[in-house]
Amino acid sequence: MRWRAYLALAGLLACGAALAQERPAPAAPPPAPAAPAGEPEAVRALRALLGPGTRLTYAAAEVIEPVRGTLRLREVALIQPEGRATAAELLLDGLRAEAVEEATARGVVLHGPEGEVRMDTLRLAGFSLRRPAGGEAPRPDMIRADALRVEGLTVPGETPVALATLVVEDYGAGRPGRARLEGLEIRPAEGGGLDRVSLERLEVRGLDLAGTLTALAGQEVPPPPPGPYSLEAEGLSLGQGGRPVGALGTLRLGGEVTADGTESGRLALRDIRVEPFPGLDEWLRRFGYAALLADLTAETRYERGTGRLEIGALSLAAREVGALSLSLDLEGATAEALEAQDLDAMRLRALALRYADHSLYGRFVREQARQTRQAEPQVRRQLAAQAAAALAAEGEGAALAPVREAILRFLHGEAREVEFVLRPPRPLPLSELPTAAAAGPAELQRLLGLGATAR
Repeated sequence: MRWRAYLALAGLLACGAALAQERPAPAAPPPAPAAPAGEPEAVRALRALLGPGTRLTYAAAEVIEPVRGTLRLREVALIQPEGRATAAELLLDGLRAEAVEEATARGVVLHGPEGEVRMDTLRLAGFSLRRPAGGEAPRPDMIRADALRVEGLTVPGETPVALATLVVEDYGAGRPGRARLEGLEIRPAEGGGLDRVSLERLEVRGLDLAGTLTALAGQEVPPPPPGPYSLEAEGLSLGQGGRPVGALGTLRLGGEVTADGTESGRLALRDIRVEPFPGLDEWLRRFGYAALLADLTAETRYERGTGRLEIGALSLAAREVGALSLSLDLEGATAEALEAQDLDAMRLRALALRYADHSLYGRFVREQARQTRQAEPQVRRQLAAQAAAALAAEGEGAALAPVREAILRFLHGEAREVEFVLRPPRPLPLSELPTAAAAGPAELQRLLGLGATAR
């Protein structure tokens, strides 16, 4: 059941309305039947909230508090041309024609062409709905809800999904909302590689959820966060053929957009684990690794007005392997320049690439020594001689001397870390980088300020 069906279910299915896509509706949906004579006023308010395109049936109705609009319905069915939803029990409080203060549904089933989506419990608070007018298409940002909680969600199909808990708070256009899910289990269809994806917890804070979903539905760029935002995930596990193939311990993403449009962000992925698979297993065995364990971190700053992008530290560190780090300072990378791929407008101010060895190079030398029946120092000298010859072939020596010295120190085992730096005397348009790289060592050094150090 897609967007229009979820929208018609209003408060009962508000989360589904926000997440689903629109399905074309019949040209002239039949009007809902007239309410039975003598039906309680609270039930009439519910019919008004659902709208004329939805038919409501129930086995029993109990008005608990007429003034507040507190109502309990049993064996409820909401029926539309696109599908229907049923609930064993529906309790509504503060019910009005365009809003409901609190709603709780138990034993919810969404009946659609793709199967039955089930929820053990659905709770909704502070719900209101702005109806489309004048031919306006329904959108996720027409819904406003203070809180939504779903427990025991199961979705059938070729890729079944199970979710223990979903909580959404402060949902509405322009509101910095929060969303949290726990106990996610996905079973991708056979033949697609992975056959199991599980996630212990995912939490998002500070995003305009309604605006983001509306933009995505319209294939537009989501609005920037109205302030600080964060995303956290724990316990991601990937499986194939009954065995684990990868995992992620934690993910932390945070950032902030200031009033002048400056964005800052931080990213940290901890305990990334990649198990052996065809193509990787031979490499792991060759160098004595049971699996790959790594962390990924990054810090960024971006000025929208000037297009200044600074990557302070983008680092991938594999345990007992090595750490590769990148820092970048770029200007002129505005939205317009990026969209037009204007390499003249985007200019490089500085770039640094650093590698710190945590044992991989030593393992490589030992493996080469074993295969060639040589001593490890002899292997190191051969590798250094090959590198020196390759660098000498690039041209006359002075321009690349710092680079050559740093590389040779690393290959000889005199340093565990090597860093290459570009610092152009003036910001260099990206369009000139290919020309500079092909101009020879002296010109390369003059245009890019190429340097290297080994530690």
